[in-house]
Amino acid sequence: MTKSITMALVATLGLGLAFGACAAEKTLAEVHGGQLPAETGWATKGQCLQCHQSYDALAEKTKNFEPNPHKSHLGAVNCVECHKADKPSKQPELMCNSCHNFTLKTK
Repeated sequence: MTKSITMALVATLGLGLAFGACAAEKTLAEVHGGQLPAETGWATKGQCLQCHQSYDALAEKTKNFEPNPHKSHLGAVNCVECHKADKPSKQPELMCNSCHNFTLKTK
C-alpha cells in the first residue's frame, strides 16, 4: 500500500512538472505585476534601470549570449525597442534585426 501511494505521489509530481513546463510564458507586463505606467503601457529606460541597474550590469548578465544584446554599437538604446509589454518577457524582438540578421545563441 505504501509503495502504491509513493508511486502515485511521484506520478503526480511528474505530471505537475510537465504541465508547468508547458504553461504559457508570462508577458513583460505580467512579470512586472502592474508596474508599467497605465497611461502608456510601457516604461522609460530610466524606469527599467531603477531595478535593472545599468546597461553595463545588463551586459554582464547577458554576456553568455552571442551577440550580447545589451552591448550594442548603438549604446544604451531604449528598452522598449526590444522588450514589448504585451510579448513574452523572454522573447524580445531584437531591434538589431532591422539592420542585421541575428539569432541569440548561448556561447
